[in-house]
Amino acid sequence: MLIVGGLLVGSGVNLIRLSIAVAVLNAILLPSVLLLLFLLARRALPEEHRLKGFYALLVGTGLGLTAALGLYAGIVGSLG
Repeated sequence: MLIVGGLLVGSGVNLIRLSIAVAVLNAILLPSVLLLLFLLARRALPEEHRLKGFYALLVGTGLGLTAALGLYAGIVGSLG
């Protein structure tokens, strides 16, 4: 990894733009990761640890808002 990093720095790639592009990609992929984690918490955990009821609704709403803001930031970041 050190050699790959050294080659990347030596190649003349604009590292600031690369860092921004990686952050935008992270923001665009955020909704799918949060959805997967929420579904795992609702279905795959043992019964006593699963998200249920009002708390599941609260967590789902928070994850939905976070995913929407991440997607918005990713789209705005990729446009300008």
